[in-house]
Order: sequence, then C-alpha cells, then structure tokens
Amino acid sequence: MKKKQLNLIRPLTSLELRNIYESAHFHKRLIAFFLDGFILLTFNALFQAIIKILTPLYPHVLLENLHVFSTSLILFLNLIYFQMLTYRTGQTLGKKIVKIRIVSTYTSEMSFFQSWIRTLGYFISFFSFGIGFLSSLWEKDKKCWHDIVAGTEVIDLEHHYQNENLDYQNEILKIQNKLLPRRMTG
Repeated sequence: MKKKQLNLIRPLTSLELRNIYESAHFHKRLIAFFLDGFILLTFNALFQAIIKILTPLYPHVLLENLHVFSTSLILFLNLIYFQMLTYRTGQTLGKKIVKIRIVSTYTSEMSFFQSWIRTLGYFISFFSFGIGFLSSLWEKDKKCWHDIVAGTEVIDLEHHYQNENLDYQNEILKIQNKLLPRRMTG
C-alpha cells in the first residue's frame, strides 16, 4: 500500500517573518508575560499541593530536603517552559494568546542555545529592577535586554508592514501555519 505524500510549502524563516511583521509593542509583551505568570503560578500551586498531600505518606523523607528539592524542581520546570516553547514554536502559551512570536534576529531559525540564552537573560532584565524589560519602550526595535543578549526579536503577528506582496505572503503564512509544525523533528 502506497503512502500518500503531500507537497507542502516550506515554513517561513525567521528572517522572512521579520520582513512581514512589525515588532511587538510593550503592552502586548507585558500581557503575554502576565498570562505566562498566571499559567506557571497555577502549575506551581498544583505541584506544591501535591507535595503537601504526599508528604505525610513518606515521613522518612526530611521535610527541609523535600522543600529545597521541590523549589528547585519548580524553578527548573519554569525555565524549561520558557526555553522549550521558545525553541520549538517561538511562542509561550501567553505569547500565543496575544499573537506574538519570538524570532531570531540574525539566522533563519532560532537555535537551542539562543533560546537558553534568552531564557536566562530574563534574570538580567528582572534583576536590573525591571529596566531590562522596560528597555523595549525606548529601544529602536522594541527589544528587551534578554532579546539583545540572545539575538532575538518579538514580532506581532497581527500587525504587518504594508507592501504590495502582503496578501500573497499572508496567504502562504495561513496555509503553512495550518499544515506544518513549527519545527520538523526527525
């Protein structure tokens, strides 16, 4: 029995997306960040509740070690949430809801290393009293410090540059988003 093969259009590269869509504004990025925070807060609270339920069942485990372990695990899983979703799809769940996407500034696809640098760069933006996040208000390309360090940019999928090929480009993008995953895995 022969398998049916589909002739699919290749996915647009990050460079092509940056030529179609404008940089995301601060307010959209902030909303996405709060949505991600709410999602992670819910997950973290659920995880902590499960730990509290299981603790009496295993009294031989030292409670202080359990607390350190669970806190470390939560921090690690939160980092993985941002890093893996950024790498695989260019969007966390919050960014997907507000229709913004992270793309590489210099290459056609964001690398695994680039997404890790960007995720860890959140600490730079945060521990500078938030100035790293606010920098998107005055930076030319609306980049935060973690975008600059990682070589990434956040684009707004609802706002695009006006040009004569826009209808054609949007139709290609719609078809590709329906038919192809963001990153093919082998």
